[in-house]
Parts: sequence; structure tokens; C-alpha cells
Amino acid sequence: MNLTPAMLYGVFAVNGLLILIDVTIGYRLAPVMFKVAGGDEDDAEHGVRRIRRLLALVVGTYMFFNCYGLFNQRPGILLFVTIFVVVDMAGQLYINHRYAQANRHQ
Repeated sequence: MNLTPAMLYGVFAVNGLLILIDVTIGYRLAPVMFKVAGGDEDDAEHGVRRIRRLLALVVGTYMFFNCYGLFNQRPGILLFVTIFVVVDMAGQLYINHRYAQANRHQ
């Protein structure tokens, strides 16, 4: 795959924006993800805090590979990061949708 440097910077910028959107969704849905995972009500605050700390690690990993792909001129890595972040966002939104549906019927 042969992308011009301007295109690489564009993909890099879009990835950065997608990563920020992904972490925002993850931060807002941390309580839902904790409940879906079967977390104990007594430990909810601590569990949500752990999920939100894990988000920092995930964002760091995404940004590392995003920068690696840009600075080493590896468009395949940049596109992989794009796909991975979009799938991650879709998964979070799907979990939220299913959780809201289940609670609506109870």
C-alpha cells in the first residue's frame, strides 16, 4: 500500500480523533461494562475506577501504534489501528444497547 505523507498524516489525525471518541465512550460506559461483567454492587465504585484506569492503558497502546505507523511510514499499521478502534467503539456501543434493552424489558 503506497500512501503519500499527507495521506499518512490524515489517517494519523483521524485515528487520534477516533481514539478520543473511543475513550470518551469507554469512560461514560464504564459503569455499564462493570455491571455487564457481573461486578458486585458493593465493589462498584472501585470496579468502575479500575475499568477507567485500564482505558488509559488502552489509549496509550492505540496511540503508540498510531505513532509507530506514522513515523515508520507503515500505512498498514495505521489502517489496522483505525479498524481496531472502530471495532472497539462498536463493541462498546453494542454492549450499551443490549444492556439498555435488557433493562427496558424488566
